[in-house]
Amino acid sequence: MPAAPPTAPPTLLPTLLPTPPIPAADPPAAPLDPPIVGAGFAGLGGTWYFNRHPGARVDIQSLECPFQFSDALQQDWRWSERYAGQPELLADANHVADRFALRDAILLNTRVTGAAFDEAAQRWAVRRQAGAAWTARFLAVVGNGSSAVQAIPLIARQARQLTVFQRTATDAVPAHNGPLDAGHEARIKADDAGFRACKLRMRGGFGSDQPPNPALALDATPAERAAEFEARWQAGGFALLGAISDLMLDERANVLAAEFVRGKIRATVHDPETARRLSPQHTFGCERLCVDTGDDDTVNWPNVQLVDIGQQPIQQTTPGGLRTTAGE
Repeated sequence: MPAAPPTAPPTLLPTLLPTPPIPAADPPAAPLDPPIVGAGFAGLGGTWYFNRHPGARVDIQSLECPFQFSDALQQDWRWSERYAGQPELLADANHVADRFALRDAILLNTRVTGAAFDEAAQRWAVRRQAGAAWTARFLAVVGNGSSAVQAIPLIARQARQLTVFQRTATDAVPAHNGPLDAGHEARIKADDAGFRACKLRMRGGFGSDQPPNPALALDATPAERAAEFEARWQAGGFALLGAISDLMLDERANVLAAEFVRGKIRATVHDPETARRLSPQHTFGCERLCVDTGDDDTVNWPNVQLVDIGQQPIQQTTPGGLRTTAGE
């Protein structure tokens, strides 16, 4: 018998409200050198101003994702979770803006319409146009990608009925999120330079606490492979990608990893047909992995239904919802 959905956490409802409007800012008096267009994660962190869906959080471990230009900043800021949530990430961005007096150099509500390089002056001329900020309430989430796997478990806790429209099954790995271990944080900060150096040696620039296994898949026994896959799965995050060195080089190795993940889905999802729909059939890791906090288990709840729009495409929106080829 499927378990009833747990009670909604008290912090869920505010995340569903429209994003607050962005205040305008006067342009800087002096020429910019250099102008930075965009304030996403690399720009300053504006991503975490707009991304307010339920469950929104970073999928790189908190200690690996902050700005790297200031040792003091790295030492002083304290993260509360292994994978920080949106409010904490936004607080970090605001802290950086205040600490380094960046607000006066930021133009909000500004659209860049073009840029041309002045050879004589050796400067870029950036054309901009002020624009209004538009906000809207989410009416539906269609898809099962990174944002969806974060939002679905939380939305399902308060929805009487939730229908998930999925075209392509997602490669999802568990976050195993929780409070950040103070001892682990202290060890990292005690050798911050060494930690950063280890990260720089990693292919993706993170994950130095779970370095890639140099072994080849077919050189290991089935039991050895299963143990390595399981250890990486329990570590959480992107660790599974480093379980075997030829995972992305040898199709036979990739099939073994993909089947391990499909086995986890079958073990979690009660209905075999739903498990089949949620099982990716593409090359494991060729699409960005999603780090989830219980998305697969959510489909076991009686108030959650999965619709395969690869087989039943959406035709149109209606006053009552969405109409697929199978009906509304």
